[in-house]
Amino acid sequence: MKQTILVTGGTGFIGSHTTVELQQAGYEVVIVDNLSNSKIEVLDGINLLELMPKYNVKGIIFSSSCTVYGQPSKENLPVTEEAPIQKALSPYGNTKQINEEIIADYIHSGAPIKSIVLRYFNPIGAHPSAEIGE
Repeated sequence: MKQTILVTGGTGFIGSHTTVELQQAGYEVVIVDNLSNSKIEVLDGINLLELMPKYNVKGIIFSSSCTVYGQPSKENLPVTEEAPIQKALSPYGNTKQINEEIIADYIHSGAPIKSIVLRYFNPIGAHPSAEIGE
């Protein structure tokens, strides 16, 4: 029988992420939230990947990060796409790794979509219009 955990504020930013992690770890989660800083729609867990075929979207481009390569050893420099993925060194890197794995698993399960994962190395700069960027 699964253990049940009560998450207060479970539809907020931190609460919703905590809830997902607890569920993935096998816990049953009960959420209590007054919705003062969130929306009830968070509970729907609308999965983008699952909605794509429903709306005839054939592919996704995921903005990942070079952080998935961890701190490469000297023999793995310069880093290329063939470099081994290492355990994340930060929560940010962990979310990128998890999302990459979810996308790959969904496609390998037979989903009718394709994906491209872009792993950026220190993106900097601004758009020529100066409307976006640094």
